[in-house]
Amino acid sequence: TKVMLPQESAEDPTIAVARKALEEDSHNIEARRSLAASLFAKISGDRQPAREDVLELIDALSFILNKEPADVPALLMMGEISFANQIYEKAVFYYERYLTREPKDISIRSKWAGSLAYVGKQQKAVVELKKILAEKPEYFPAKVYSAVA
Repeated sequence: TKVMLPQESAEDPTIAVARKALEEDSHNIEARRSLAASLFAKISGDRQPAREDVLELIDALSFILNKEPADVPALLMMGEISFANQIYEKAVFYYERYLTREPKDISIRSKWAGSLAYVGKQQKAVVELKKILAEKPEYFPAKVYSAVA
């Protein structure tokens, strides 16, 4: 039995199937969605995701959003990957687009407000964080971002 080191871990079967489908048809948007969702799940669970996985995820999401600019899961994933990589200008952009479709998502509203604060838009961030805390006074992430704003 071969011992597998972390960098040699077996490929996720869902990722492998999506990649195979894209080899056969590079314009297959459903395969891109499947690949993006699987890569996002994988990356979200990694403390230090592989750069190749992050770049492949961004490529898949960019393709999806180019074809369908209002794709809610793609907007959310792009916002989350931007936020996680401290690219706050992009996080603001994608979170705003996502929130036009899902305005009640308090978690993303908080991250959007935090991102606004990080890019120097403190006043707008504070307004949103006050709204969130008025709705849910004990919401911890909003309290944390309020300290930043």
